[in-house]
Amino acid sequence: MTAFLPSGVVFPKFKKKHSPKQTYTTKYTNGNIAVTPEAIKLPKLGLVALFPKKTNRKRLQSLLDGTLKIQTATITRTATGYTVSLSVQEVVAISQPVDLTADYRCVGIDLGLKTFAVVYDGKDFADYSHGAYIKQAEKKLAKLQQQLARCQKGSKNYDKQRTKVAKRHEHIANQRKDFHHKLSTIIANENQVVVVEDLNIRGMVKNHKLAKAISNAGWRQFITFLAYKLDWRGGRLVKVNRFFASSRLCSACGHQSVALTLDERHCACSHCGTVHDRDHNASVNIRNEGLRLLAV
Repeated sequence: MTAFLPSGVVFPKFKKKHSPKQTYTTKYTNGNIAVTPEAIKLPKLGLVALFPKKTNRKRLQSLLDGTLKIQTATITRTATGYTVSLSVQEVVAISQPVDLTADYRCVGIDLGLKTFAVVYDGKDFADYSHGAYIKQAEKKLAKLQQQLARCQKGSKNYDKQRTKVAKRHEHIANQRKDFHHKLSTIIANENQVVVVEDLNIRGMVKNHKLAKAISNAGWRQFITFLAYKLDWRGGRLVKVNRFFASSRLCSACGHQSVALTLDERHCACSHCGTVHDRDHNASVNIRNEGLRLLAV
C-alpha cells in the first residue's frame, strides 16, 4: 500500500530498539516535571528516586529555591542505568569581553598524544597529561574484552560480560570528561585569550596506527569545553589555521624545516642550531601566531 503525504510532510523516524543511544525528551507543561530533595517527578513515571552520589546538589538546591526554571527533561539509558538531564533557564551575569588594547594574559596550547596539552604563557611551559587512572581503566577494559571473546554468543554469561564491558567503556568516558572539565576550567580561569590549532581530527584518524589514540584523547570535546567557559568569563578562543607549521617552524629564528617525522621529539634548527622540544616549540609558535591574528 502506498501512502501519499502533503507537501513538506515526511514520515516519522522511529528510534531503533538496539540503538547505541536510547533517549527521549519531554517538555515542561503545567508542572508535569518537578524536583523534590529525594525524587524527581516525570510524566507517566511519577516520582523517581534520585541517586545522591550522582546528583548535583548545588543545582538541586537552586531548583528547590526556584532560581532555576525547568524547560525540558531528557531521559537517557546508559550501561549503568537511567539518567535524567534537566534543561533549565537561569539568569547569569555576562562578563565583559576582554579588552585587547590593555594587558591580558594569552597562552598557546599544543595538543598531543604523549602529553595531552603543552601550555605556554610567554614565560613558562606547563605540561598536562591524562592521569594514570585512565591507563589502568583501559587495561581492565582489555581484560574484560578478552573474557567476552571467550564467551559463547547468545549465552547468559555473554550478556553479563557484555554489560561489564559497556560499564567499563562508560567509566573511561566519564574519567576523560572529568579531566577535560577540570583542565579547561583551570585554563579559562587563569587566562583571557587562549590559542589552539584548528585540528582536522576526521582526517587524522585515517592514520590506522594512531586512530585509537587520537579518538581516546578527545581533543574536540576539550576545545568545546574551553570555548564556552572562556565565553562565560569574557575570554576569547583563537584558532590557528590547521596548515600552520607549528612544529616545523623554529620559534627562535623563524626558519622552517623541510621535514619532521612524528618520532622526532627533539629537533635542532638547521639555520640557527637551537635545539627544541617538539611540543614546547609548537606551543610557542601557536601563541605567536594567535597574537599576530589578534593584531590583524
